[in-house]
Amino acid sequence: MKTIKTLLDKIIHFKGVSSFFPKNELSYPQGRLAKALKENAGTYTINRDGKVSLDLSNPQTIEKIVEQINKCGKIKTERA
Repeated sequence: MKTIKTLLDKIIHFKGVSSFFPKNELSYPQGRLAKALKENAGTYTINRDGKVSLDLSNPQTIEKIVEQINKCGKIKTERA
């Protein structure tokens, strides 16, 4: 967990970026990434090379995947 906190600190406090963020940090990719990492802590791992792996043994991870699949089923498509 310490590694994730370190990664978040680097993303949020990247020199030149943190002073550029307006009050709504989520309008920037770094802010959205930081928020996603914080909200989903424990459902993934990040190795030293930066590869992100989902923890498929975590019920919360499975629940989120199912939610996304269900949302995709509601997308209207045009048939030729």
